[in-house]
Amino acid sequence: MVNEISARNRRRAIVVGAGVAGLIAARDLVRGGWEVRVLEADAHLGHADRIRRTPDGYLIVPDGGVVVWSGMTALNRHVDLDALGAAPLSSDVIVWDGAERHLVQQPLREPQAVLHPEIGTRSDIARLGTALLTLRHAASGSVAEIASAAEADLSARGILEDRGFSDTFIERIARPFLGAATLDPELAGSAASVSYVGAQWGTADAMLLRDGLTAILSALATSLPRGVIAIGRRVTAIASDGRRATGVHVGDELLPAEVVIVATDPRVARELTGIAAIPTATRATATVFLGHAGTGSCERRRVVDGTGALAVTQLVPISDVQPTVAPAGRRLVAAQIIREEWLAQDDLTLGGQAAADVATLTGVGGWEVLAVERDAAVAFVETPGIHRVLPDATTGIPGLVLATATVDASLNGAVLAGESAARAADAATLASYVPD
Repeated sequence: MVNEISARNRRRAIVVGAGVAGLIAARDLVRGGWEVRVLEADAHLGHADRIRRTPDGYLIVPDGGVVVWSGMTALNRHVDLDALGAAPLSSDVIVWDGAERHLVQQPLREPQAVLHPEIGTRSDIARLGTALLTLRHAASGSVAEIASAAEADLSARGILEDRGFSDTFIERIARPFLGAATLDPELAGSAASVSYVGAQWGTADAMLLRDGLTAILSALATSLPRGVIAIGRRVTAIASDGRRATGVHVGDELLPAEVVIVATDPRVARELTGIAAIPTATRATATVFLGHAGTGSCERRRVVDGTGALAVTQLVPISDVQPTVAPAGRRLVAAQIIREEWLAQDDLTLGGQAAADVATLTGVGGWEVLAVERDAAVAFVETPGIHRVLPDATTGIPGLVLATATVDASLNGAVLAGESAARAADAATLASYVPD
């Protein structure tokens, strides 16, 4: 929370981008007495324009299969997930090994959990329980904090190997489960990212929101005064007097402000600010939504491909968790695709392959492809060691604050980045504070 200031010292801030980080920054500044404008280039928040009902009555939400962890403490400071209708997935996961489906139970919740020899060993389940216990303290923190505390900058695969997990466990369970969570199919990214997922899995519930992440954006936007957010307003440049940022240009229009907070995607943020430390490599994903007339169920369990041979890495049983997304007597699932060779396929090919893969993963045929939703830049790539070199919220340019890629690539990291940006703006204002 930022400090309140008197009317005589009130300052104007422009937030560029109405994603999670931008809305959090705006919310904190408004509460501190700032005059805030949020400028969003798109004509909508999140995927609001793409949420729709099919003629058969299925609700398609582009990010409806995205997991939100109940233990994201930063997010919980701003959003009541229960009020948004979040419902839990099972902590269990089903692994397809090419011939059979095997249940993987979270060992801290199921102390008698065992692994089938085709997907892991007795030592693996013991190591998993130990690792989850070790990570419990990190659940209330962030990926960045885990990275800063690490002695070495290992990859996700590297830390699993370092902890002694078998190749079978890594390939059959860790690669699809953790890879789907971090959009990193080869586990080549930062070990801190998968450690954070492990911390959440060990202590919290994986939740689904009926309206996806758009529900979070809508809740944050609703908490702001009317008129603060302006959509369809693309910032083309940061205004400067040669010494400090003085506002923004929206086409030919100049909008003045004492502080400009850039909270766009990384590529746009680098173009606007010229800050080379902003990472621009991003992760892509595609989600194929499929319907089925059967009344079966995965019992709220995610299903992952332990072979690496399928296009679908993870299957999320949306209607098991959020029944109103499917018509009565029908099922809706989200098939997640993260491998580059499959993302390069056209929608028709990808949808057909996903339908075949979902039949394989569930053992049930007859799936209907309802929609193929793509996102070319979900999050920036968290390579080993990247958290030590990410830019700060304070850019070194007076009046310019950054809320993009300053913490980590997770949803929780976006919240923390927004909070940090608001504090940085507040600190800059206090430096020029005039006593009443």
